[in-house]
Amino acid sequence: MNAEHVKTVKKGAWAIREFRRLNPSVVLSLDGADFRSVNLHGANLSGADLRGANLSNTDLISADMRETNFSGSNLRSAMLRYADCRFANFSGTDCWNADFSDANFSGADLRGANLRGVFIRGAEFDGAHVKGAFISKKKLMGFALADTL
Repeated sequence: MNAEHVKTVKKGAWAIREFRRLNPSVVLSLDGADFRSVNLHGANLSGADLRGANLSNTDLISADMRETNFSGSNLRSAMLRYADCRFANFSGTDCWNADFSDANFSGADLRGANLRGVFIRGAEFDGAHVKGAFISKKKLMGFALADTL
């Protein structure tokens, strides 16, 4: 974990945007950081290392999280509506009661993730890996896992 990166991210989307403008090739090192209830609405977290981070109750609406590593993280009650999570790693992540509505999880790794109580209306999961994920069937209205691995 890089303390400067954590401090920048806690300031929100505008600070992350400026950091990325000045440091386009730097991967955000945020593993194990505590971002509980932080407003990251529209933030560019693509490719970031958020392994084991606490993102419970965090606003990640419309965030760019392509290829981000969330493995083992806490995303309980996080809001990921309209987020771009293509090819992100959510393996072993606790997403209990999170809102994935209208988000894109195409190609994402959700193996072993706790997806109980997750709201997924309108979300895309084309080619997502969900083997071993804990899923609440009553929340799967109109959702098919046919194209997932």
